[in-house]
Amino acid sequence: MPALTVHNAEVKTAAVEIRTLTISGKQVSLAVFRQLVEADLIDSESGLFRGQPWGVVNYHPDKVCATASDHRHVVWQLDSELRRAAVPAPRFNRRSNAFFEEGGYIQAAYCANGHLLPAWADAKRDPESGDYDVYFQFDGLQCVALQPSGPAPWASSDHQCTTNADEQRGWLKSDVAEELARRRQIEARWAEIVALPQLFIAV
Repeated sequence: MPALTVHNAEVKTAAVEIRTLTISGKQVSLAVFRQLVEADLIDSESGLFRGQPWGVVNYHPDKVCATASDHRHVVWQLDSELRRAAVPAPRFNRRSNAFFEEGGYIQAAYCANGHLLPAWADAKRDPESGDYDVYFQFDGLQCVALQPSGPAPWASSDHQCTTNADEQRGWLKSDVAEELARRRQIEARWAEIVALPQLFIAV
């Protein structure tokens, strides 16, 4: 490669495409953008878009944005109307997103384990409610089973084994598979949002 000198060096300006959000040919202003109805773009149950995303706007109309986690402000179309949404990066809280009231499965596992809590289950009692949370991994997902307050069912001396471990495991497996599929959908939608073009609005 030849040496870089003032005689053979040059600066080339790359063409940059700027996309503006317009209404009837006029660029949308901050005031108009703020008037767009805010609505969730991603359906929390299915993980799918509820409409067609147009692009992201690098404007944060809410004061909480300064302290909020990673997110994007998206302009999207719902039928014939525009909406805006603040979409957070996927973060799956174990308590709220992987919470299965599968006490029956824990009870069945307890019975199948000679009336001992399985080694893979970690039970903790809430000091306020008295409820037990039983933490365990199932098919790669952190799960929490809720047991009602009072003596732990697995510790009851008069407990009758009435649960079917295989049936309970099948129900849990189905729930976990559904939750994992939902998470994959949400992560895929986030990747699509990150790839959206930036839309410029008038200041």
